[in-house]
Amino acid sequence: MVNCMPVSTPVECGVKLSSRQEGKKINSTYFKSLWKFEILDLYKTGYSFGVGLVSRHMEAPTTSHLKVAKRILRYIQGTIDHGIFYKSSQDFELVGYCDSDWAGDIDSRKSTTGFVYFMGSSAFTWNSKKQPIVTLSTCEAESKHIDRKYHFIRDCISKKEVKLEYVKSQDQIADIFTKALKFDSFKKLRFSLGVMNLV
Repeated sequence: MVNCMPVSTPVECGVKLSSRQEGKKINSTYFKSLWKFEILDLYKTGYSFGVGLVSRHMEAPTTSHLKVAKRILRYIQGTIDHGIFYKSSQDFELVGYCDSDWAGDIDSRKSTTGFVYFMGSSAFTWNSKKQPIVTLSTCEAESKHIDRKYHFIRDCISKKEVKLEYVKSQDQIADIFTKALKFDSFKKLRFSLGVMNLV
């Protein structure tokens, strides 16, 4: 895929994959290289959601799944010179963004949660992961395991150690980890993560 035509996003906007996806069954060894993407993602963010989406179908992939996997490779090829730029800063404020789709997995109806944490303006950890349980509401999808954690957070808020703020959907940086986005939104959020051409 060295001479492939690069694409601007790792996953086409609106793509949903299913184990019942149309297409001819293929040998799952084609997908083994996808696990290596997760190692690359330690250094470059932006395609965590796509890798997670395709990885769910590694046991019985079809040509439709392979098409999405190849698109991720084409995206990586086009952004080979991109990485996270870390600036020197005296800003040591810890800021986190978290979001969840709601029942986005067609097969299991489980939600995908994404998060990113910044120290100042630099993203230092992020993840995109399918939740282990089915949630019955968007509120539940975004606030699971609430019992002990709720009381801990409530105490932190009352001590003014933590401040919770609502973030509008268009400014929700964690969206890049929960769904396939249109190019303009993807580019804006990727830049917000500090990803840029480093050459």
